[in-house]
Amino acid sequence: MSIKFENIHKSFNGIDIFNNLEGKIHTGEKVGIIGANGVGKTTLVKILMGIEEHDNAQYSYIEYQPHNQIFSYLKQNDNFPDNESVSKIIQEFSTKLNSECNTNSYLKKIKSSLMELGFRDRDLKKKYKHLSGGEKTRLSLCIALIKNPDVLVLDEPTNNLDMKAISWLEKFINSIETTVIIISHDRYFLDKTVTRIIEMKRDLLKEYKGNYSNYKLQKSIKIKDLQRQRKIQNRELKLLEKNSEEKLSWFFKANALDRNRSEFSQGVMKHTSNKQHRAYRDVQIKIKRIHENRVEIPKEDMSAVYDLFNKLIDIPKHPKYLVKVNRLKKAFGTKVIFDNAALNISTGDKIALLGANGTGKTTFIKMLMNLEPRDSGTIMVNPSLKIGYFSQEIENLNHENTVQQEIMDCGLNKKETNNLLACFLFKLDALYKKVGNLSMGERSRLSFCKLLASKCNFLVLDEPTNHMDLISRETIENALKNYKGTMLFVSHDRYFAKALANKVVTIEDHKLISYEGDYDYYLEKMCANKEKARVGDSYNFIHANIIRLECALAVASSELGKKFACSDEKEENLNNFFALTHELEQYREMLNS
Repeated sequence: MSIKFENIHKSFNGIDIFNNLEGKIHTGEKVGIIGANGVGKTTLVKILMGIEEHDNAQYSYIEYQPHNQIFSYLKQNDNFPDNESVSKIIQEFSTKLNSECNTNSYLKKIKSSLMELGFRDRDLKKKYKHLSGGEKTRLSLCIALIKNPDVLVLDEPTNNLDMKAISWLEKFINSIETTVIIISHDRYFLDKTVTRIIEMKRDLLKEYKGNYSNYKLQKSIKIKDLQRQRKIQNRELKLLEKNSEEKLSWFFKANALDRNRSEFSQGVMKHTSNKQHRAYRDVQIKIKRIHENRVEIPKEDMSAVYDLFNKLIDIPKHPKYLVKVNRLKKAFGTKVIFDNAALNISTGDKIALLGANGTGKTTFIKMLMNLEPRDSGTIMVNPSLKIGYFSQEIENLNHENTVQQEIMDCGLNKKETNNLLACFLFKLDALYKKVGNLSMGERSRLSFCKLLASKCNFLVLDEPTNHMDLISRETIENALKNYKGTMLFVSHDRYFAKALANKVVTIEDHKLISYEGDYDYYLEKMCANKEKARVGDSYNFIHANIIRLECALAVASSELGKKFACSDEKEENLNNFFALTHELEQYREMLNS
């Protein structure tokens, strides 16, 4: 089905959220909607689904083809009761749909779908609060899909998912023919799933063909084109201003009449004066027109700010390793988290710490920061390190300070503070806001500013891009790319990890496994390991069949040697012997290939 909409307007408490939005979503499309926090992405989608009313309905319309479309909506947070079991949740959902279909039929469908999505029978007894983020998403997705929707809407679907669950969701979306609308800040996820990007601004929906990387490429080309236009305008302005000065000079000369000149000469000079004045006015009109249509280029040069925070940090001649972890053990009750784990962190490392949810990433960071006790083992931290810690809870801010004061308390002067805050997207009127009145995204950006202003030479970041929109994420990325200190970060944002990591550490089987290369190197190694495991499994399978056939062939040989077998039995034994021999040769060839 397709959705076409025009002149969509929405306001809250007299404040416009968006105006005159228009667009179209085609049947079977996978569309990603992106934009700054608060621009109204979720509100627009709810309006298209009919969940929320839009303003001035008499001047706008939404057209569906066909008209009897079915939407399913996977929210950012489904409000299922924590203490209810999975089985109870799907029972209640099936009862709600009883008017459309037999409850038992729905129950059977949902349970079957859950099994396909990786649930086991015993998982149905789990309470909702005990499900992992991935399991919660799969449950919500299963319930959303059971209605066989024409349009599936996913609002921040990768929140709280580990990489394994996200990878599964990507494959699932690509396997279905349903129209899918995705609101997400996960750029890697958008790269893998969508075929069109809609960038949302207050009064405009801008469309870009392709995935997120194609969108970025098109934006980059647009900026280069704007830069070219700006250069042309600058050149024209320079010539016009020079021409304007010449005309003005002629005008004044023509008016500086000598009293001794003849009347005829004075007339000629007056005519020349008027002509130069008209020419001057024409040039001024052209200059004004260029200024009115001046091409504006987004400010991207933050080199002065990068120099500022790198100048603040002290990077002395450190020993080879800044942090040494040896024989680390940690458990919560009977659940083992680390068992003889080891890790070395060197100067300049930018390490992405990866692992499935629940494997101990945040626990490791807290042990490194002495916020969580270890059972045994050592974590040796070089005393010259000044560690800056960014927690998921954003605990390093004073809520009573203004934004400006929070950074000035780190020792920066007013000009340095304002420059740093401006580069982290804080406008002038935001500088005097109380920290306690900021949104979570604004607090995240301010927390980063504070870390960079605090002269820290080792940053430890736990899910730093949570609560941030795409513009904020890319601003933080650019700053951290230019940061000259050492860094350890946990993030489910694969685009972020790919942009920053020069080393990857994963938590596998209660150990810390180091990959001495960037995120792409890690992915290559992971693919190679999977292939190796696949080949290993294949080898074991072939080898087992060779042994089986050799045993069967030995039995068949003894059958051929029977003296009293009848001719039919001999022929059957001979055929069996040749068949086994042929099959054995095939497996041996497979082993040698």
